Amino acid sequence: MGIFRSKRIKLEKVNNEGKDLYFIDYYKLNEPEGFLINFIQDYSENKNSLLVVDADNFYVKKHKEADNKINELKTILDNHRIPFKEVVSKKEVDNKIFGIKVQNSIKVNTSKIGLTASADQLSNVSNLIKDYSVFYYIAFDNMDSETLINQFLDTRGNYDELSELYESDIFNDAYFRRMRICSKNEIQPKLEAIIQKYQS
Repeated sequence: MGIFRSKRIKLEKVNNEGKDLYFIDYYKLNEPEGFLINFIQDYSENKNSLLVVDADNFYVKKHKEADNKINELKTILDNHRIPFKEVVSKKEVDNKIFGIKVQNSIKVNTSKIGLTASADQLSNVSNLIKDYSVFYYIAFDNMDSETLINQFLDTRGNYDELSELYESDIFNDAYFRRMRICSKNEIQPKLEAIIQKYQS
């Protein structure tokens, strides 16, 4: 159900299997990227964040297109000297020609990219990856970059495992300009207060 709505930002609360999820639609804003950065900074209270880009969340039809987008992201990060780690796993996909399955499923590599950002770095990093959908993980206490990236590697970027380790996780859908927020704390008043700052 909707719990907060302005002319340009909508906040919705949904209960899924006993867990409260919050969705923020901000696509009507004139500067959506700026709102995203400000929101993450305000919400995280300037803690370091773990950012994860998962190729499985790309809106592409072919596995090769996902590979190309991951390679483009790695080039962007390398060119700007942003440290990152990559984990690669196998998944099964249907082998199709013209949409028709022609043989048994095949195994292909799929990648996740993990990087960290301090409050000061968040604006620069987020602008570089603004065309990618990103998971932001916010810890209970401020963690250093090494600890954050090691947790990414230890879990191999698995969402279920990472979300258990952190106070909050935020998934930003770059295509629809929509965030999904899950937290172990009660966050509705906090979300409403942050949105109120940017609703005009």
